Amino acid sequence: WDITGEEFYSTIYAIAESPVKQGVIWTGANDGPIHITTDGGGNWKNITPMDLPAGGRVQTIEASPHNPAKAYAVICRYLLNDWKPYIYRTNDYGETWTLLTDGMNGIPADCPTRVVREDPDREGLLFAGTEHGVFVSFNDGAKWYSFKQNMPDVPVTDIKIFRNDIILSTMGRSFWIMDDISPLHAYDPMINNAKITLFTPQDGFRSPERRGLYIDCYIPSDVSSASIEIRNNEGEIIREISVNGNKGLHRVMWDMRLDVKLPASSVSRWFRGPKVVPARYTAVLIVNNERISKGFDVLPDPRIIENGMTYKSYKEQFDLCMKVVRLYKKTALLIEEVDKTLDSEKNKSTDKLKSKKWREKNKQDLLKIKNQLVTNQDIRYPQPMLSDQIMYLYSMIGRSDQKPGNDAYIRFNELSGRLESIRNQFEGLVD
Repeated sequence: WDITGEEFYSTIYAIAESPVKQGVIWTGANDGPIHITTDGGGNWKNITPMDLPAGGRVQTIEASPHNPAKAYAVICRYLLNDWKPYIYRTNDYGETWTLLTDGMNGIPADCPTRVVREDPDREGLLFAGTEHGVFVSFNDGAKWYSFKQNMPDVPVTDIKIFRNDIILSTMGRSFWIMDDISPLHAYDPMINNAKITLFTPQDGFRSPERRGLYIDCYIPSDVSSASIEIRNNEGEIIREISVNGNKGLHRVMWDMRLDVKLPASSVSRWFRGPKVVPARYTAVLIVNNERISKGFDVLPDPRIIENGMTYKSYKEQFDLCMKVVRLYKKTALLIEEVDKTLDSEKNKSTDKLKSKKWREKNKQDLLKIKNQLVTNQDIRYPQPMLSDQIMYLYSMIGRSDQKPGNDAYIRFNELSGRLESIRNQFEGLVD
């Protein structure tokens, strides 16, 4: 026997105070009754839905963040072998209730519900946690859609919407977070399903904690090609991101970095372009021949600004990063030239640079030049050579939001001079 006391009922299991009107409090008990007070607890009234079967547990009550007269009640009855979903809504302080889960409007008839939350920024946008994942409604519960995405089939026990992110707790399968649900504030299945839509991206903060910003779009039917361009204030394309061409809602992430193509000979596998300067940018959705544009801002981390970082500092950091990238590209191209000169299979002309006799005579000198450019990976703790030294400087400059120090410029000039010296050695050898 279970002697926890749960079976004796008479326990208030859920309570919610209206966030928009003082004194309005809703309660639900573990044996079914729902009560309300509108005077801060001075007087209570039983407002249990007339058609609610007796004995169920009022799992959650959600007081609307928009309307003091509106609330939602979620009742669990699966312990009584009743597996139906029960989500009710009232718009008149509990005088009347509407069942939002009849088993035919999206949430299956055998899918018990545990929690419902209304979005604080869009009235009628609901999220329901059930025994089999999460559902969303765009019309105050009249129609529900599965919103599991990449989640497993798991009971969702609670939901919190915080700063346009949605956080879910589950029964034994951890916490789940979906960043930036603001596109759902503008999405209407009855309208958006008929046209290509690019939702306005949420402004993104350039900070170490954020991987990037999301860009969301809707494609009403399968297409052969779709992509998103990121353009700066001058209209230049600084990044291109491919988009799945299948019908439906799609989300891509831009890491707020410039798209930089390195030569094929580049040995830096982890390289990413520099972070862009905080400014205004534009996302352009391209689906077949149709183009839709939306603007957004990349914002500086306010904590960094408080510590003295300025727009000028961001620009100096970006400009120096780009100088180092160009230096690395020149180094990679020189490595390509040296390799091409050494490679007999790629060089079969009668030119002295490419003749077998010339290569045999100058092979050791060519290898000495290459060894100044490329780190010897056959040694456990090798000395980093020029290409790796340049990449190390790049990583140090761009690792955090900071004004480049004078030592970074000194080091850049040293490495630039070294590359020029090595190139002169190579050109002197092949001339």
